[in-house]
Amino acid sequence: MTAIRTAIVGWGMSGACFHAPILADLPEFEIAAVVSARPEAVAADLPEVAVYPTVEALLAASDVELVVVASRNHEHFPQARAALAAGRHVVVEKPFVLSSREGLELDRLARAGGRMLAVYQVRRFDADVLTLARVIGEGAIGRPHTLVARYDRWRPQVRDRWRERPGPGAGILWDLGPHLVDRALGLLGVPLTVSARLATMRPGAGAVDHFHLVLGFEHATAVLHADCLTLGPGPSLEVHGDRGSFVNYGLDVQEALLRRRRGPADPAWGRENDALRARLTRLAEDGSIVEETVPTEPGAYQRFYLGVADAIRRGAASPVDAIAATRVVRVLETAEIADRDGRVVAYADPALEAAATAEEPDR
Repeated sequence: MTAIRTAIVGWGMSGACFHAPILADLPEFEIAAVVSARPEAVAADLPEVAVYPTVEALLAASDVELVVVASRNHEHFPQARAALAAGRHVVVEKPFVLSSREGLELDRLARAGGRMLAVYQVRRFDADVLTLARVIGEGAIGRPHTLVARYDRWRPQVRDRWRERPGPGAGILWDLGPHLVDRALGLLGVPLTVSARLATMRPGAGAVDHFHLVLGFEHATAVLHADCLTLGPGPSLEVHGDRGSFVNYGLDVQEALLRRRRGPADPAWGRENDALRARLTRLAEDGSIVEETVPTEPGAYQRFYLGVADAIRRGAASPVDAIAATRVVRVLETAEIADRDGRVVAYADPALEAAATAEEPDR
């Protein structure tokens, strides 16, 4: 396979830490360009890579095949739209966009142009999620009826950065919410209702730093929570079914490695601390209750980009398609309405569900 010439748009934490180390360790890709207003920062990490000041300059001068949009949340839509219009394949960091209307437009552009469009919901490849998938596949917990997923943080000081200032796409609902919502929808399907409590809890906070969402499904419920003032974290993921319960503490190790610019080639990649293994409580065949610690599947964020390579070079499906990511955005939109109005809100979006049934394009 010829390496896919790739551009990264944005050289902040997302582009430099969460995308570049993975791309650099996979022979399927070549980081050929970066879009950044800080060329000196890029040169310190990638001295041989061309740096462009804007997406427009990149698209006019570079022959890259794939554009990775890792910029500020409100910039995702216009930059992805420009790249698709220029005939490039596109990966967009989460949150995909800031409205379901924008998500549908990008999906339409990708389909019309026969381009690959994927959204970086990479926590589908967290160790606990992959372990849960194996446990469910083995029938150990039966039919899931309740999911509780959370990010408990202790960050009492408000930082002066765009994510914590007032503005579109700021706050932890749009930062951490996409991971938790994608987790719920991946397990339970399309929700029927959304209720939400959004708040600013820390003194001086300008953007949401606390959320509590409840999603109602036909036969299940998901409770999704995150805040910045929890010193003693609870379970990160709980799934209860009609034959057992899966409860996991702790977070995947891959993000910590990426923050140190270490990718899949590192020997520690994907390995888990044994103390963080999940507990499984299940019914045995004789009706007795069995409690056990289950082995952890290795985390595998690289599987996202290997899926991108397969989609571009072999015509496989996008590893995280635009419709799935737009459903996540729709939940976040609906949560804002539910919090504003103080009521349970129906999730339904006929235009989105109609698009979900559209035929996949030939590539």
